[in-house]
Amino acid sequence: MIIVSIVAITVISSVSSWCTPVRANWNPFVKDAKCKPLRDISIIIYVCSALFVISDWVLGAMPVLILWKVQLSWRSKATVIMLLGLGVWYGTVSYPDPIVVR
Repeated sequence: MIIVSIVAITVISSVSSWCTPVRANWNPFVKDAKCKPLRDISIIIYVCSALFVISDWVLGAMPVLILWKVQLSWRSKATVIMLLGLGVWYGTVSYPDPIVVR
């Protein structure tokens, strides 16, 4: 969780300083704006997305490991694991396809 937080803070700070003035990050009509190449930001987005997906998979798989030895009926255990394991599904479908328009 700490690694994900550090990555998120790094991404926010690097993306917010991508263009000067900062306003040019969300307003393409700012005059005299200077921005870094879009290829670099795409690399950052893909790397961070992969880290977030991996963390979602790990945190989504934790209920299986935790509940494996709990004394519940198999049906109850499967239901709880399925509900708590939705993080794995979320981690799979939430992988963004970044489209950078500039």
